[in-house]
Amino acid sequence: MTRVPAQPYETRLRPATERLDALREAVVEDVDADVGGIGWWDGQVDFRRLAILTEYLIESISGAAAALVNASYEAQQHRESLASEDRWLRSQWRKVQTSRGQLGFFQALSERTAFDERRERSIQLTGEHSIAHQVQCLDRLAACLVIVGAAPVSVKHAGWSGVRDLAKKSKASSTTAKLDPLGTDGRELQDGLFATVLESPKFGPTDWMEWMFALRNADTHRANRLNWNMQVGDLAAEGAMLRPFPRQPDFTDLEALSDTTVDRREGIQQLVLLHRSTSILEGLLDSMVRYVAHIVDALERCWSARRSSPTALIQRGAQWQDLRGTRLRFPGYGDPLATVGDMLAVNPEMAMRLRAARVLDDRLEHWRD
Repeated sequence: MTRVPAQPYETRLRPATERLDALREAVVEDVDADVGGIGWWDGQVDFRRLAILTEYLIESISGAAAALVNASYEAQQHRESLASEDRWLRSQWRKVQTSRGQLGFFQALSERTAFDERRERSIQLTGEHSIAHQVQCLDRLAACLVIVGAAPVSVKHAGWSGVRDLAKKSKASSTTAKLDPLGTDGRELQDGLFATVLESPKFGPTDWMEWMFALRNADTHRANRLNWNMQVGDLAAEGAMLRPFPRQPDFTDLEALSDTTVDRREGIQQLVLLHRSTSILEGLLDSMVRYVAHIVDALERCWSARRSSPTALIQRGAQWQDLRGTRLRFPGYGDPLATVGDMLAVNPEMAMRLRAARVLDDRLEHWRD
């Protein structure tokens, strides 16, 4: 199969994605088709949970890498949309500079065609999506940390906030049912793994991760805020207008404007970050790539240590309690279509994983209650 050459938005991620690919390969190599999943988990957890947790770990590693690629792609689309917007702004300025002046220019900004409106929407959405995918990467890594760390908590509901709470308990040497007993080899492995979760400050400026989560949460759950369009240079030159991110994403516009704890004489920078949105997105990606690589190195060390001493940490059935989730009855929309043929084509690795999990027709009895 001919591989498509990597794009720049992919190559910048290699310090993280290559580590994720190597970890995934190590996990797949440990799959034993006779056991049904990770070979050295045999006897630690029942067959069905072993198979599910194996698949979930492999797919979570792949998913973390995919989320990073999507985040970088959206950041590239954001840059391209802004460059197109900048060309349009300069053309608008040329139209009005001799007739209506600067105030007329801001009036001209509202004179958009349907195409211009789509570009405006693209600028907003690509910024939101790049950050959302970065958070998605961490949520998928959370599942990896829970499985590799053999913590008896739900993998299906694992998220970054929960893993951070677990890491804080580990750092505080807490006695908790969610971690192995203090002083054991297993707890030592867990403490080394989860310690890396709390080391995000090393990889970016103050509160970089907290700001990213706050903006993601605001974009997901809060009402729309003001969209700033600020002049920061000569309107005839490139980059004259700025689309800033909010300084305090958790604040509503009214809270930000009414905040009496800041000195209004310091100017608009108390409300917005006077930095290019492209610089913010690319800076976040740089921090994320280095931080994710750090996390994956810890995952690899823990995985290798567990492979060498399988009983140091025991895989827990509590990680996947509900083997039969609620089956929905959603029928879809429109008329159902008929498939052509009766074959499922997969690559050799997936074929091996499906055989190991015993989900093919001739071995499906292993999944019957």
